Amino acid sequence: MKDTLAGVLSQDKIDFTAPSLKILSAVSANGVQSVRVTQHKNPDEGELAFEFETAPLKLRSITMKDTKGEETHIALGNAELNIPMKNSLFELLDPRMKRKGYQR
Repeated sequence: MKDTLAGVLSQDKIDFTAPSLKILSAVSANGVQSVRVTQHKNPDEGELAFEFETAPLKLRSITMKDTKGEETHIALGNAELNIPMKNSLFELLDPRMKRKGYQR
């Protein structure tokens, strides 16, 4: 997944200057910074758009556009930070393992 555009979202730190990304636009107006990126190697696989409030710097939304031009928009509001969560909430079990009879 790390080699896909969606893989950008799974990184601990998103670096817009990384060689793997190509910035399509960066616009700042009225306290909002918008950045649109695509993969440098596979620009036809879609784009991501990030919208930030600038004072203080805070992510407001992410929009992902796929190869068909369909958009998925995620708006972030009233974020609560540093909430303890169980690691089990984020376990990903490979469905192929279940077919092989793997049990937790």
